[in-house]
Parts: sequence; structure tokens; C-alpha cells
Amino acid sequence: MTKEQKTSYILFGLWAALIVWLQLGAALLAGLISLMILEAAKKPWSKKLGETSSKTLALFIFIVISLAFFWVLAAFVRLAAIRAPMIASLFIPKIKALADYWGISLPFDNLDDIRALIANSAKDNLRQITHASSLLTKGFLQIALSIFAAIAAFWRNPNKESSHATFNDKLRAEMSKRMELFMDGFKRAFGAQFTISLINTGLVSFLLLILQIPYIRFLMTATFVLGLLPVIGGAITNAAILAAALTVSTRTAILALISLLVLHHAQYPIQGQVLGEQMKVPAWEILVGLILGEAILGVAGMVLAPALVFYLHSELSQS
Repeated sequence: MTKEQKTSYILFGLWAALIVWLQLGAALLAGLISLMILEAAKKPWSKKLGETSSKTLALFIFIVISLAFFWVLAAFVRLAAIRAPMIASLFIPKIKALADYWGISLPFDNLDDIRALIANSAKDNLRQITHASSLLTKGFLQIALSIFAAIAAFWRNPNKESSHATFNDKLRAEMSKRMELFMDGFKRAFGAQFTISLINTGLVSFLLLILQIPYIRFLMTATFVLGLLPVIGGAITNAAILAAALTVSTRTAILALISLLVLHHAQYPIQGQVLGEQMKVPAWEILVGLILGEAILGVAGMVLAPALVFYLHSELSQS
């Protein structure tokens, strides 16, 4: 191993440690997704239009996609703000009736009681809430800066090869290899998760139509958007679907539960094939990565974990 390679591994490790220490997982995720979209948008046009024109067109496509994404996200949040209380107002009496039947005591009777519990909890944790709200503005700025950094990295001109390369030139080339390998893992992981979420949304939509579960538009959108989050996204959407099914009847909720269990078990071969073809990494390694990623960087860590596992697996296999 050359001196440049050793230095590049040390710098990459320090970079990863800095991301964890400063809790920049969401910002890194935003930057990687932005760079991925920009490179994908440029690829079909690079030979036809040339370097500058293809980059300009890719930047325009990226802006359009970003605006569309934020519009979908805003629409989803607005729809969730309307539908979630409606589902809860119908769901809570059903749960209360079942609890009374089985002799279980619940800490709430209706939606107002839940709001009171949340308000009391907010009063008890006012400092944490204030701290979180201040971090929200800071986090938004970090994400914006990360997106601009991704655009700058995309727009830069590639370094020309030189017959008299210095240590810095060789180190820069080695660091580029480290980053490109990590980016390749992220593309594979995110692409696989996107495909899985798309397949799952189609199957769940069919289930919602068959069982005539209400709020189908909201539940379909939630299934796709939250499905991009490994593990936790599916758990949240399944809970929402069961809650909506319970507003119809207990029988519908039981059928929905059985159908979701069968559906997810039936998807395991598909998910395994998609992840296997894209990642070429054992499933247990990805699972360990998801657990550690969530513990270190939260939801962003779960999304980044498969990419890091792929990177480590690739580096170790090459050494």
C-alpha cells in the first residue's frame, strides 16, 4: 500500500467521524441524493450536447425534480395533517371498546385526552422542545449548504492527468477513489430501496382497494414516501393502514393484518433479489449496519448504512 493510499484511508475515516460527531447525517444524505440526481440527469446528454451543455441541462432537470419533490412532500404533510386526526378520531373509540371488552385500562378516552397528554408532556420537556426547534433551523441551513456543495462538486472540471504528479495529486486521486466507491454503494442502496418501495406501494394499493379501506390516497402516498426509509418506514405505514382498517370494522382490521403479513413475507424473495443484485452484500451485514446507523445518526443513518456496508465490503475484498 502506497503512502497516498494510507493517507486517503485516514482522511476518509476522519471525514466519517466528523459527520457522526457533528450529526450531519441528514445534510450528507441531501448532498448525496442531489449529486446522484445530477449525474443521472447528465448521463443521457453528455455525448450529444457536450460537457457544459449537458451539465446545464442536468442542473435544470435537478431544479425541476427538486421542486416537484418538495411539492409532493408538502402535499403529503398537508394531507397527513388532515387525515391523521380524522383516522385517530375514528380509531380511538374502536380501540377503547376493544380495551374495555378485554378489561384493559387505557390512559385516554378520546382525541382530546391524547392532546392533553401531549400538551402535558410538552410542558415537562420544554427545554428539549426549544432545543429541537433551534436545531431545525440549523439543520435546514446545513442541508441547503450540502445541496450547494453537491452542485459545486458536480460542476467542477475533472483534473487533467499529469506525467509529473505530486503527492497532493496522487492523494487527491486516491480520495476520489474512496468517495466514488462510497457513492457507488449509495446509488445501489438507494436505487434498490426505491425499487422495493415502488413494488410495495403497488401491492399495498391493490390490498387497499380490495378491502375497501378508506383514505387510500393518503395511505398510498405514505407507503411510497415512508417506504424509502428502511425498516422503520414500513412499520409506520403498516400501523397507519391497520388504524384506517379498524375504522371500518374489526374484521377488516384482522384481514388487513393477515394480508400485510402475507404480503411482506411474499416480498422477501423480491427484496432479497433486488438487494442481492444491487449490493452483492450478505443480508446480515446490512441488518447490522441498519441497527448501528440508526443508533448513531437516526433515520439518516439507516439510509446511509447500506452504502457504508457496501463500501467497507468492497474495500476489504480489494485488499
